[in-house]
Amino acid sequence: MSDPTAVVTGGTAGIGRATAEGLTSNGYNVIIVGHNRERGERVAGDMRERTVGARVTFVVADLTSLDDVGLLAQRLLQRYPRLDVLVHNFGGMYAERRVTRDGYEATFATNVLTPLRLTLQLLPALRAATTSRVVFVNSDAHKFAKPDLDDLNADRFYRGFDVHARAKLLQLLVARHLGNQLADSGVSVLSVNPGGTWTEQVAAMTPKMMPPMMRLWWPMIRFVQRRRSTEKAAQPAIRAATDPGLAGRTGLWISENNKVGQPSGTARDDQLAARVYERIIHMVDGSSAR
Repeated sequence: MSDPTAVVTGGTAGIGRATAEGLTSNGYNVIIVGHNRERGERVAGDMRERTVGARVTFVVADLTSLDDVGLLAQRLLQRYPRLDVLVHNFGGMYAERRVTRDGYEATFATNVLTPLRLTLQLLPALRAATTSRVVFVNSDAHKFAKPDLDDLNADRFYRGFDVHARAKLLQLLVARHLGNQLADSGVSVLSVNPGGTWTEQVAAMTPKMMPPMMRLWWPMIRFVQRRRSTEKAAQPAIRAATDPGLAGRTGLWISENNKVGQPSGTARDDQLAARVYERIIHMVDGSSAR
């Protein structure tokens, strides 16, 4: 049997790169996806040099665009008829509101819409494996959010952390419904909380992005983020992707301590998950908010 194959989005830096390196060390052929070709090729080359026999490939794609993600899926399906793991690591968080070329708020698009489209289009390859896993890199920030479906584009209110927290909650609800749908297909859906660590995205955060109460704790938040390595933060995603004891188990949440646990009660509401999925799938199919 050939070595298992994994796709990691946003795999050129931070938690994504550490996850890709961990999968390579576990014997996976790894495809890292990112928007910067020069950087991606360099990172893939570094990973091949570090691990003897490693098979690491970089694929360029704009992960903010539904159309580009659709084309990415087509390219992957042509080259890889079987995929064992899909790790959704990429997901934006921004100080100022941004809109993608599809017309969607960028945090919502990159954490919810494009990961769902990529998953759905790669299902033929994921089903071709005996058992496969889809892993969403989420956050405990989801516990601070409410599933507000009336302002998904953050037209009425935008604050970076709040919009990020809501996107992570919606991602969990979409993942839960997807896991329920795929329960008998051999495709498991898992979510993980990497915990705080210092990445480019985290470094770009500002107090302005945070709710007033969190601003009071800003020095402590930065201290915690700096003291934890990306390698440690990647361990929950690596476990979700590779642990034999998790084979065939879907809907799991792995905490920052690398233990199986549970997200918030809201994130485990199956009826709410179905409603959220129904709302969002139309956006994924329609491709444009315009």
